[in-house]
Amino acid sequence: MKQVEYGKTGKKISRLGFGVLRLPYEVRENRIVYDEESSIDVIRYAIDAGINYFDTAPSYCGKRSQLILGEAIRGRRDEIYLSTKFDTADPDLEAQFENSLKELGTDHIDFYHFWSMDLSYFADKGLAKNGPLDRMTKLKEQGLVGHIAFSSHDTPENMIEMIRLAEGRFEALLCQYNLLDRRNEPVMAYAKSLGMGVSLMGPMGGGRLGTPTELMDVLPGGASVASAETALRFVFSNPNVDIALSGMNTTCMVDENIRTANDPAPLSREERDRIEAVADEKKKLSDLYCTACNYCMPCPAGINIPEIFKMYNYHRVYGITDYARAQYGMIGTGGDKDFQNASACVDCGLCEAQCPQKLAIRDELKNAHEALAP
Repeated sequence: MKQVEYGKTGKKISRLGFGVLRLPYEVRENRIVYDEESSIDVIRYAIDAGINYFDTAPSYCGKRSQLILGEAIRGRRDEIYLSTKFDTADPDLEAQFENSLKELGTDHIDFYHFWSMDLSYFADKGLAKNGPLDRMTKLKEQGLVGHIAFSSHDTPENMIEMIRLAEGRFEALLCQYNLLDRRNEPVMAYAKSLGMGVSLMGPMGGGRLGTPTELMDVLPGGASVASAETALRFVFSNPNVDIALSGMNTTCMVDENIRTANDPAPLSREERDRIEAVADEKKKLSDLYCTACNYCMPCPAGINIPEIFKMYNYHRVYGITDYARAQYGMIGTGGDKDFQNASACVDCGLCEAQCPQKLAIRDELKNAHEALAP
């Protein structure tokens, strides 16, 4: 597994990181139940394959992610770097940190992130005297935290301002970037210029770019490649990218992504231009951008919101309407379709309060049902 120098941290990190957010699961009685045995197997397989960066958070996978990862790395802690996060909605940083240590079965965190942070929080509370940044710095001085970082869905301009205000205390940035969403290129370049490590979430758009029909036949000479591979090659062609995090739930996905990450030949300028042109046209068709992060789940009305938005984008963005309607019509038929369709929404708004993209989820669910229902 190819490794890179991660900013000025002194750490050599695998170019492909493991995002411990999309672990194997099944649906039982309208509940997502994570398959812990399969999850542990996939994580250990990834370690054996050379992936050494694992990124999690306290509430991923129904609050099971840290526990599952902790079990998977038992006895192998010194082979990997751990990244987890401080939820700024809960001010008790120390309690969160201790819980992460306990669940992960470790005595230190290599990369501790402010999670999904925006400028208004950081300028007001994060930078306060004896506030979260000061307290996280103390954890670093005690050897409990290796490096301080942050993730954000704020604007690039606001992320740049947060880095500036931190005055060198941030050593790494985690932001979203893929061929359908390139808005963070300026902050990535800025962070890189300061010697920060740059890691990416959503390099394949929450899995949407992994659908072979979406980006086939766009490369020069009519070449066709699996779009998941194209998406990874695209992000790795940006010199400001150190690590791409991928949520992998099968050993096959691990193997395929490692092959792409190890490819010494990134997209050519011609290939990149062709893909950007196609992606720009697709992006113009939609102002709905769901990354399937699952922060909106579980829905109290039993709606699988990310799955419905994926179906809706098949229709709205990519024109695969018959397929989208067929998939939508299967909702409620059992198995992984054992949910309610969008008409079950009761307008409670809980999903919108949790959405880092600030999507108008309730309105879009209505639009999706109108477009896809028989």
